[in-house]
Amino acid sequence: MPSAAASPLGPTAPPMAPVTITRINGITVTATLVPHGICFPSYAFRFDTPDASIVFSGDTALSPNLVALARDADVMVHEAVSFAYFESEGITPTLMAHMKSSHTDIGDVAGVAKAAGVPTVILSHLGPGDPRSIDNAQWEALARAGAAKAGYRGTIVAPPDLARFDLHGRRIGRVSR
Repeated sequence: MPSAAASPLGPTAPPMAPVTITRINGITVTATLVPHGICFPSYAFRFDTPDASIVFSGDTALSPNLVALARDADVMVHEAVSFAYFESEGITPTLMAHMKSSHTDIGDVAGVAKAAGVPTVILSHLGPGDPRSIDNAQWEALARAGAAKAGYRGTIVAPPDLARFDLHGRRIGRVSR
């Protein structure tokens, strides 16, 4: 799937149109390359069903490819990192540079959703992942601050682990273990 211009030596996610991976039982799966530092390849995926469309960002820095893939989807599940938290913890400049080339700051997620026209964002794969560092309410507050800055008026949810959602982003319970 990677375009001829993509390479593990860079650029790892050059501009490209989403690519259809498969169509089966009324569901279309498309994907695109996204930047995840030196990790190659790294993908974002979209699932279009007869009822709704959902996009999974995968691990990614800000990416026009993700915005193109997510255009007008119903829900986007997006990873997020708090750069400010890691900077306050004294992360090394080398590791911080890696974080910024591989992940999206929580304050920027709403801007991605606004640019793509996605009304609902479910935050996932949060860093730091320990709720004693940043709990779900704090993640949502950080995301709302980013939404205010971006002018995003959609819904952003930072659910607890194992939360379940329907295809429209409505919480429907918890995964049983």
